[in-house]
Amino acid sequence: MDENDTDFDDDFADPTNNVTGNGRLPGPVTDVVLPVFYSIIFVVGLFGNLVVITVILKYHKMRSVANMYILNLAIADLCLLCVLPFLTTNVFLGYWPFGGVMCKVVVGASNLNGFASFLFLMTLSIDRYHAMVHPLKSRKYRTIRRCKWACFAVWTGGLLMDLPYIIFANTEEQQQKLQCILDWPNQYLDQLATVFSFVIGFAIPVTVIIVCYWAILVCLRRSDQPCLRGTTSSQTQASRRRLTVLVLVVVIVFVVCWLPYHLFAISRLLIDPDVIFSDPKTANIVQNVALSFNVLAFANSCVNPILYSFLGKNFRQSFKQLFCCNRHDDVNALSTR
Repeated sequence: MDENDTDFDDDFADPTNNVTGNGRLPGPVTDVVLPVFYSIIFVVGLFGNLVVITVILKYHKMRSVANMYILNLAIADLCLLCVLPFLTTNVFLGYWPFGGVMCKVVVGASNLNGFASFLFLMTLSIDRYHAMVHPLKSRKYRTIRRCKWACFAVWTGGLLMDLPYIIFANTEEQQQKLQCILDWPNQYLDQLATVFSFVIGFAIPVTVIIVCYWAILVCLRRSDQPCLRGTTSSQTQASRRRLTVLVLVVVIVFVVCWLPYHLFAISRLLIDPDVIFSDPKTANIVQNVALSFNVLAFANSCVNPILYSFLGKNFRQSFKQLFCCNRHDDVNALSTR
């Protein structure tokens, strides 16, 4: 494997692999802990996101503009969750047993989740900004039809950004074991992909999210703003508390889950592998840290249903209704249009 090859197994589990070019180091973390965490994320995330999708599709009154974005966010999370069993098997066996086609599928689905999820979070934040700060004006353009077009644009953009990863994902034999790698034509493209992923997949969405929710909080703090008109004092105070808590949870969890992973990926562009990885103990520590960041990033697909759905009273009611087989379809949307 040349210096431009990226071991896919280590790329998602260890952003430093592009520097080392080495295979995974054996140990309890990679042999036991990582597969266990992947399995937990898969089971919990699959259940939670499927419940979210079912509730929105089953109950007509849940089909608000905001909930349509949440629906697509859940679908994006499923893209990653559905390939986690392949990653778990790869980690457990130490090689890639699924062939070249599945290598491209898994690489593509994993990166599509990253791009699409962040873009949907950004789009949802923009929608919340218009709904809260310009409630009357936004009614004209915040429609289900335009929401569907926005979702189509996000999926299209995500697929286009994902295309290079699919093209350059290939299998290669390393130390008599088949591995799924990202085989970039040169080191420049490898570095460009890392920076691109950080900027488009994290920095820009986080900036937009913070700006949008900051504007919402400013609006809520000023009683003369349109977002507070037509509400009683108690309703306004309750809305402030709920929105403040939700915004803090969304932003903090989003950053906590993905910032370490992206910073570690960026840092590998500045790391001299001969210095860091010449000592096996140091290499093992660095890799285990990277694996932890990777699990944390993947866990975002597991907690998203909780953050965007189950913290809402009406979603919890729908959840209970779904499993209690209540036939009454009297459920309001998570947030009004």
